[in-house]
Amino acid sequence: MKRDERRFLKDPDEFVVWTSRLGAWAEQHRKTLTAAGGILLATVVGAGAVGWRSARRTDAASEAFRVARGKFAANDYGPASLDFEALVREYPGTSFGRLAILYRGHCLLRTGDAPAAATAYQDFLARSDGDPYLRQLALTNLAHAQEQSGAVGEARATAAHASDVDGPYRVEALLVYARLSEAAGDAAAAQGAYRKVLTENPDPETRTFVQRRLPAEEKAPAG
Repeated sequence: MKRDERRFLKDPDEFVVWTSRLGAWAEQHRKTLTAAGGILLATVVGAGAVGWRSARRTDAASEAFRVARGKFAANDYGPASLDFEALVREYPGTSFGRLAILYRGHCLLRTGDAPAAATAYQDFLARSDGDPYLRQLALTNLAHAQEQSGAVGEARATAAHASDVDGPYRVEALLVYARLSEAAGDAAAAQGAYRKVLTENPDPETRTFVQRRLPAEEKAPAG
């Protein structure tokens, strides 16, 4: 037993050895460790400050969007457009800043500035890869803006793109594509779009309109 005790004292276990070495190393590198601790603390504090500033900017952008959206809902499109434009400029990195681009397009389209509206919708599509239904809305309204700007061929292609997206604006996009196809003399494309509208279970008024645009042999009672 004594011999085992002497051997233990002579050859301490690995934990004791490594603890002692770590303590010695820490003593030799005290300045380095102190600096590293300061850097870590500064990093944590800096990250917290960045998060706080980001939250403040998001809150401010949310309030600005709420005010602009209120003007839009009241059909006060001119002032709303200016508010959305300011929001885009001041909070470009926020979700509200990106959404403001879309709403600015809506304002411009409603005030008759179709070329500027088309630019706004294209800007939104270039910056956003989010919800498909928002992209579909932007594409559908872009088709309207392009048509009103005289770019009918581009409008037709954009409407076709919008109709390929699975979303709530598919019927509207198909109707725009069908109408522009008829205007271009492409009856087959127009009728194909009208048939797709019927598969989307449209409202009775739309169903009746579409059935009237199809050949007589394809017509069915409304409803």
